[in-house]
Amino acid sequence: MKNTNLSYIIVAAMCLASCAEYEVADFDVEKPEEVISAEQLSSYGTLLDYVSPSFKIGNTLDMPTFTQQGTATTLTTHNFNEITLSGVFSHSKLVNEDGVVGSKIEDLDNAIRFAKEHNISVYGHSIVNSDVNSAYLNTKIVAEKSDIDVPMATAETIDLLGGANFEDAKMPQGWRCEQGNSEIHEYPNDYSGGGARTFVGFGGYHGKAIYWREVNAEYGAQAADPLTLTAGEYSLSFAMAGWKATPEYKVEIVDATGNVVVTSDPYTAEPNANGSKEADLTASELKELPFSIASDGNYTIRFTNHTGGFSEFLLLACEVNVLKPVEDYEYTDYLVNNFEDNQLPEGWRCEQGNSEIHEYPNDYSGGGARNFVGFEGYKGKAVYWREVKAEYGALADHPLTLAAGQYKLQFAMAGWKATPEYKVEIVDATGNSVVTSNAYVAEPNANGSKAADISSAVLQEFSFSISSAGNYIIRFINSTGGFSEFLLLDCKLGAIKNNGAVSYEPVYSDATKQTAEAELKKYVTSVIADNPDVTAWTVVENSVSSKNVIWYKVLGESYINSAFKYARAASSSAKLFVSEAGLEDADTRAALINFVKTTPEVDGINVVVAVKEETDLSSVLSDLAATGKSIRLNILSVADAASLSKALAAYKQIPEAQRYGITFASTLGIWDENYNRTDAFAVLADALK
Repeated sequence: MKNTNLSYIIVAAMCLASCAEYEVADFDVEKPEEVISAEQLSSYGTLLDYVSPSFKIGNTLDMPTFTQQGTATTLTTHNFNEITLSGVFSHSKLVNEDGVVGSKIEDLDNAIRFAKEHNISVYGHSIVNSDVNSAYLNTKIVAEKSDIDVPMATAETIDLLGGANFEDAKMPQGWRCEQGNSEIHEYPNDYSGGGARTFVGFGGYHGKAIYWREVNAEYGAQAADPLTLTAGEYSLSFAMAGWKATPEYKVEIVDATGNVVVTSDPYTAEPNANGSKEADLTASELKELPFSIASDGNYTIRFTNHTGGFSEFLLLACEVNVLKPVEDYEYTDYLVNNFEDNQLPEGWRCEQGNSEIHEYPNDYSGGGARNFVGFEGYKGKAVYWREVKAEYGALADHPLTLAAGQYKLQFAMAGWKATPEYKVEIVDATGNSVVTSNAYVAEPNANGSKAADISSAVLQEFSFSISSAGNYIIRFINSTGGFSEFLLLDCKLGAIKNNGAVSYEPVYSDATKQTAEAELKKYVTSVIADNPDVTAWTVVENSVSSKNVIWYKVLGESYINSAFKYARAASSSAKLFVSEAGLEDADTRAALINFVKTTPEVDGINVVVAVKEETDLSSVLSDLAATGKSIRLNILSVADAASLSKALAAYKQIPEAQRYGITFASTLGIWDENYNRTDAFAVLADALK
C-alpha cells in the first residue's frame, strides 16, 4: 500500500515538471472597489480595541434582545463597554398599579449581571420622563378643582390620510417616514421595492395603512405640504395597529424649530395584523390626543417607535380636529307656566316697597307685581315689577338647581313708565352673589299701556359660569332707585351642551403637591438604590422641552431639581446626567445650561442628536463643555460616514476629561442590517484611536 501511494506522488511530480516547459502569460486582475473596501474594514479590530476602559462606547438594546444573547448581543459584547437597556427604568415599566417600585420587570437583575460578566456597564436611561403608570398616579394625584371647563366642539376636521394619493406602495401626500440607517421614504415617491409605504387591502378604516418601522412617521415635515396651525385648541384622532406583534409608540406635536409642544403617553399598536394585508383591523381603537397651540406657525405630527428595534406599525387613521368653544346652548324658558293675567309665573317672586312680597301661586288682581297681558311683541305678556327686585329660584318648591358649567341668560326688559335701569345677579344658596352684570336700560317705554308695542325691546345675553353644583337664583334688581317700574318680557337660561372635548388647566392643592413629591421621591430613590451596579443615570429626560409630564403639571419646574436631589441622596457615587434633545436650538441650550449651572447634583449632559448632513455640533458642544460637566454624545441615528465624521470631530474638540463617551440608539449605520461593517465603522474606529 505504501508503494502504491509513492507511485502516485512520483506521477504527480512528473506532471508538474512537464508543465514547467510551457510559458504562462503574465496578466493583472484589478480588485473590485467593494472587495478592497471589505478587506480594509475587516482589517480593523473591534471598537473596544481603540478605547481606554475609562471611555464609554455604548449600544442600546431592548432587554429581551439583550438577554436572548443572539447576534445583536454578541455584536454588543465584542464592540461596546456600555449598554443602555431601553425603557426599563421608566415609571410605567417599574411601578405597578399598587405603586410598588421594581415589581414589573422580570430578569432585570439577570441582564445587569450578564452585562457585568462581560465587562459591560449598564447605563440607566431614563428615570423621570413622560412614560408613567397613569393608572396608578391618577389615583394618587388628583386635581381637587380646576378652572371652569370650556367645552369644545369640532369646527373643522383635516383628514391627513383619507384624501388623494393614498395609493399602494406610495406614501400619502405630505407624509415622511424615517427607518433604520436614517433611510427616508416620503411622498411622492414609489416604494414598491420595500420599506415604509402604503399597504392596501385591510378590513376596517380606509382599507389602507401607512406601513412604517423602526424610527418614525410624520406629517408636516415636507416643505411642499406644511401643517399650518393657528393659535387655539386641537384634538388629534389616530388609530394604529401592529404589522407584526403589538409594539408601542408615542405621538409628538413639534413646532417649526424642532421643539416638542406635546408628547403623549405610550400607546400599544393593536391588533396584530400578523403580516397580512388582508387582516381585519376594525378593532384598532381610535385614540384622541388634545393639544394647544400657543402661536401661529407650521407644525409636525410625529409618531415615534417607543418599543425600539425593528418594530413595525400600521397607521390606519390620522385627523386633526380644529376645536372651537361650543355655542350650542339648551335653553329653559322661565316665563311659560302659569304666565296668566294678575298672577306671577311659576317659581317667581317679587319684592316691592316696604318689603312687600308677591309670589307664585297667589292672585294679585288688587295691584302690585303681577302679570300683564295684551302687549304686542314677545309673548304678549310681561311680569310687571317695581321698586326692588324680581327673581326666580327663591321659592323652596321651585329651586333653580345648576350643575358646574357655563351658562347664558337671555332676557328682555321694557319700562312700564319711562326707561329705568336695572342689573342682573346670579346668587348662590348662601346668598352670595356669584356674578353681577352692568346696568341695562329698560326700553321701550310702554307709557302705562297694556296694549303697547314692546317688540323693539332688545333681547340681552348675559354669560356666567358656575364652579360647583347647587341651587341658585336669577335676580333682576332696580338700579335706578325709587318707584321705578319694569316689564320683564322674556327670561331663558341656556346650559351649554357638553358635546365636545374639554380644555382646562388642572389646579392642584398643596396636599396633592406633597403627594406628588412623595411619589417622585419614592420612585427615584427606589430605582437607584435597587440597582447599585448601574453607575450612571439619566435622571431627567427632556427637562427643558417637555411640559407634558405629570410631574411638571403638578410641581412645575421644581420637579427637576427634586429628582436630582433624591438621586444624589440615593447614591453618592453614581454619575447623574440630564438628557435633552434639540440642543441645536440656542434657546433650548441656554435654558439647559442655566439649569445645570444652578444644580450641583448634575454631573453630566446627555446630548441626544440624529447625525445628518446638516448637523453641526461645534457650537453646541463647546457651549455645553463650558459648564465643566461631562458630555455624553447620544447618537440616535447615522445618515452616512461623512456626517458621523463631522460630529465626532466636534466631540473631540471638548476637553478629554469631559468626554464621558459615545453611545448609539442603534447599530444600523455602523453595521448594515446583516451586521456587516459599513464605512461609518472605519470612521468611528479611527476617531476612537
